[in-house]
Formats: sequence, structure tokens, C-alpha cells
Amino acid sequence: MTPFDYITDVLLIAVVVLQMRTRTLTLRSLLLPIGLVAGAGIAYLRPISLAGNNLVLIAVLLAAGVSLGTLSGLATSVWRRDDGDVVSRAGNLAAFLWAGHGRTVRVRDLRHSLWRSVRRALLL
Repeated sequence: MTPFDYITDVLLIAVVVLQMRTRTLTLRSLLLPIGLVAGAGIAYLRPISLAGNNLVLIAVLLAAGVSLGTLSGLATSVWRRDDGDVVSRAGNLAAFLWAGHGRTVRVRDLRHSLWRSVRRALLL
């Protein structure tokens, strides 16, 4: 793993921890997780060419990410306080699903490891 991978993982874990605390919803608190996931997705998927079955892999990972993100959103409690502020708190299920979302990104590393193993085996 590269330093970028570690930084990305720490930022995504920090977002999950922040979401598990009751907090007021703001535009920033809504856009931060979306921006981090989009940035990580672009960084990890950019080196993958669209040739062969790679496009299918990207579509499957995108569908898995959208599904896990939607389920995570459904597992988050949102309500309005008496003072009018909208607050939210993600539960344990939402945190678990976020962790699963992060694991879909790791498929890229697995794919490259498998490809190197296959190339080595064919050259032997």
C-alpha cells in the first residue's frame, strides 16, 4: 500500500467515526463523505483501462458502492430538534456498511496481485 492508500483509509475511517456521533447536518457534512469516496474512486479506477472485462469490473464495483452507500444511508437516523436543527447519527450497521464500501476499493489491489501471479505462472 502507498502513503495515499493509508491517508485515504484514515480519512474514510474519520468520516465514519464523525458520523457515529450525533451532529448537526450542514452542506459540508453532507458533501465531505461524497467527495472523499468520489476522489478515492477516481484515484483507484483511473489506472484501470476500459479494455476487456475491466469495464464490467468497474460497473460491478460502482453498483456495489452505490448499494452499500444507500443501505448505509438507510441505517442512519435523521431527525429535527426542537430548535429546528436537523441532526443525524449513523448506527453500527451504517459503520459496518461503510467498512464494506472501503473493501470494494481494495479489489483493485487484489486484481493486480492476481494478474501478476497469472503472468508469472504463464512465463514459467
